[in-house]
This record gives sequence, C-alpha cells and structure tokens, in this order.
Amino acid sequence: MFHASTSLLLIAVAVALSAACAYGDWRWGVIPNALTLPLLLLGPAVNAWSARGFRPPFGSSGPLFAVGISIVGAALCGLVPFLLFRLRLTGGGDVKLFAAIGAMLLPGVGLAAQFCAFALAALFIPARLAYRGRLFATFGRTVAMVANPALPESRRQKLPDEMAETLRLGPFIFLGTVAAAFFSRSTP
Repeated sequence: MFHASTSLLLIAVAVALSAACAYGDWRWGVIPNALTLPLLLLGPAVNAWSARGFRPPFGSSGPLFAVGISIVGAALCGLVPFLLFRLRLTGGGDVKLFAAIGAMLLPGVGLAAQFCAFALAALFIPARLAYRGRLFATFGRTVAMVANPALPESRRQKLPDEMAETLRLGPFIFLGTVAAAFFSRSTP
C-alpha cells in the first residue's frame, strides 16, 4: 500500500528538519527558508520515487498519484497555520515548516504532527502561566474580556500582558513530528 511508502528515510529527514527548525526558532526566533523550502519541493519528488510500482485507483500512475497526495499534504498541513499567520498568531516559518512536513509525510502523518504540536503548545501555555503564578489571574481576566465586544469602548478591558506574549512553535512542531512519526510506524 502507498501509505507504507512513507519511508524511514522521509521520517528521518522530517524529524531532522523539524529539529533544526526548532533549534533556530528557540534560539533566534527564525525558521529559515533555506531549510523548509527545499524540502517542501523535495517531498513530492521523493514520494513519487517511492511510489514506483504502486497501482493507484482510477488508472493513474503511482508516481503521479504520490505527487498529488504530497501536494495535498502540503496544502492541508499549511492551511490552518496560514490562517493563523494571516491573523498574526503565528509566523510564516511555521507555515512553511508544517507544509514541508505535510509534503514529506503525506496528509495523515502531517496532520497528526500538526495536531500533536498544537496540543502540546496548548498544554504548555497554562503550565507556563501556573509556573509563573499567573494562571488564575490570567484566566479571570480572560473570562472578563469575553464581554468586551458588548461593552462600550470606554469600558473595555485591555488584553492581559500574559496573553500578548509570543510562543515559538518550532520546538512543539519538532515534538509533534516525532510523536506522529512514531505512532505512524507503530500502527499496522
């Protein structure tokens, strides 16, 4: 089956890519295009090569089908991060990294990596606030802010500083990629 063609080589490359990007994001706040863009283009090519001899539905060729699935993986894995980027909630490097992972590992594993990354980040944020002793105060102000749209401009509350902090997703993308790759290889 074609899903089994997500080879250990592609998984290793995706994990290494996400590790390098995680380090760059953690250290300097940058995920370099020199890492993400070549692998975004290489993913469909390597998947096409690994699908030689595969007989997909509708009579198309295996490599052509693999290129299509890889491009769909890049698009699906880049969609939500792109929307978050447009809302200024994440960086452009995160979008390209997620798209590259989707192109290399295909939609199923790529989306699993994305889900794991966002879930880990969502768990980390309250843990960081609790460690700093600001969890309940931030939660209370957040609940109070829900009423902001219904209040007149003069009575609206300012966004708490804790909610304006940035979170670098690179390390979470790395952990999500490792988790998704592990679970994809451990299931039949």
